[in-house]
Amino acid sequence: MKNDRRDAALSYVKRGWEIFPSPFGTKAGYSKDKHLTDAPWGKTKNAAHVREYWLDLPRANIGVPMGVGSSIWDLEIDTREGHPDLVKDGAESLAELEAKYGKLPATLMFVSPTGSVHRLFRHPGAGVDIRSGPFDAENYPGIDCKGDRNMSIVPPSRTRKGVYRWLNRRRIAAAPKWLMAMVQEKERAPRESDPFARFANWVQLKPVDMAELTLATAMIPNTLKTTREEWVRVGLALWSATGGSEEGYQLFAAWSRRWPGYNASKTRKFWDTVKKLPDEITAGTIFHLAEKAVPDWRERMYHEPKVIALIDEFLVLMGDNDE
Repeated sequence: MKNDRRDAALSYVKRGWEIFPSPFGTKAGYSKDKHLTDAPWGKTKNAAHVREYWLDLPRANIGVPMGVGSSIWDLEIDTREGHPDLVKDGAESLAELEAKYGKLPATLMFVSPTGSVHRLFRHPGAGVDIRSGPFDAENYPGIDCKGDRNMSIVPPSRTRKGVYRWLNRRRIAAAPKWLMAMVQEKERAPRESDPFARFANWVQLKPVDMAELTLATAMIPNTLKTTREEWVRVGLALWSATGGSEEGYQLFAAWSRRWPGYNASKTRKFWDTVKKLPDEITAGTIFHLAEKAVPDWRERMYHEPKVIALIDEFLVLMGDNDE
């Protein structure tokens, strides 16, 4: 049976990209117990795995892990129309960058249903770490990096707002030196007084299971009774769990939308200005709050209408964040 997303995923594997299936309405892999590999998101370059994944989940979108495994990274230019909380259109920020440093080279590009333009660049390879998150929220808002340990949903994936589509068929270009200098992760040497610092940094960089984190976040209430301290705690926990990535922000924004007085600009500003996290706030905070709100939610979500409704409602809120 013809399946355009499965067939596209097979073509991406042929060109050397890692892929994984992303359930419709999410920007994450699906349940760990269905992963065909031990790698994050269950990612694979195996065509047989691709066929099996899409046989099990035929409506799945295509996730491509960015970074050295796929030999690419993604520079995303958001629009104010698609992201009302932005203080400036990403295209304006990009124009300012190019006026200062020089034009970006022509490269393979695609556009999301909300108009965000994604430019793919060649990853330099092992030993170089491309960071993920806002490019420079203060000076050049509306531009995001999707580098190592991050992912992008790619064409011909679909959301409730439309279809991801390729803008051209160009070869993937190398990023100019000025851009690489701005997106390359700076190596942090551990202090001699802290022999476990390098190990701690490695743990923080391990990819989180975004599907499970999304479901857990859906369980956490956010009502008029929710205090600012509780809102901040959830935000910090999601930031910690996702390394401050844009995918983490999408979860936080969706959860924040549950509050009747939701403020998009304050939510974005809070996320972009997080610098230091309390030691006790981690991904475990989200799972603790989820369990506290809906005990045994993992088992109940398969059969209990109230829990299923929580998930469906949260996916609608996530849909408002589709790129």
